[in-house]
Amino acid sequence: MRELNDGARPYDLGVIAASYDARTLPRIYTGETSTVTIVGTQTTWPPSGYRLCSSGQVTGWKCDLTAGEAYVTCYGTSRGSECMHVQIVRSSGASAFCLGDSGGPIVSLPSSQGAIAVGVVSGIKSKISVRCSQEGLIAPVSQLLSTVHGLQLHTANRP
Repeated sequence: MRELNDGARPYDLGVIAASYDARTLPRIYTGETSTVTIVGTQTTWPPSGYRLCSSGQVTGWKCDLTAGEAYVTCYGTSRGSECMHVQIVRSSGASAFCLGDSGGPIVSLPSSQGAIAVGVVSGIKSKISVRCSQEGLIAPVSQLLSTVHGLQLHTANRP
């Protein structure tokens, strides 16, 4: 495994290389034994109002998210300022995401065929220091695939 962010690149992300086998089938667990198959990749930013589902380590599987506006956010680091493309999502429930959900998958509302990979959880959006927030930030798959050279997403329709 090669480390993506060695400090020389302005990315706040990491990628793990995995061989394609039974452990990396294109699916997301939605419960103890139930799954949703990933059948495609969203190649553009999800439009505002688009219904989404997520699977987070803390919040679990849920389909109460709606895509909001996309923008560029910047924050200070020890190396200076870093900026990234994100999109706001809002939950109709108690919280969009909690600390610990970062990196979890964001998908379209599943159909009988499966779901479309839309993005990954990037963080929570709140003006105060909280563990969970009704607004969250996602990094769209389209941005990740164009940022990380050679990154591929395997789907049921494209192994």
